[in-house]
Amino acid sequence: MINSICQRYPAKRRGNPFGWEGGGALIAFSHGCPNNAPAILWTTANEWQPIFKGRTTIAAADGLSHR
Repeated sequence: MINSICQRYPAKRRGNPFGWEGGGALIAFSHGCPNNAPAILWTTANEWQPIFKGRTTIAAADGLSHR
């Protein structure tokens, strides 16, 4: 199921939907999301709204901070 989601969304994105050389890493670090992570996690192609826009984790960390 996850594989089909990565292949389908965002539609018409060039390159490997599973990241660099098909790595498919499901991890993000405090300093960023690696280039072998699936594109659905970081790309904005075709108006897709990713968790880690542009492979940065800064905005996501702001939304996840607790008060």
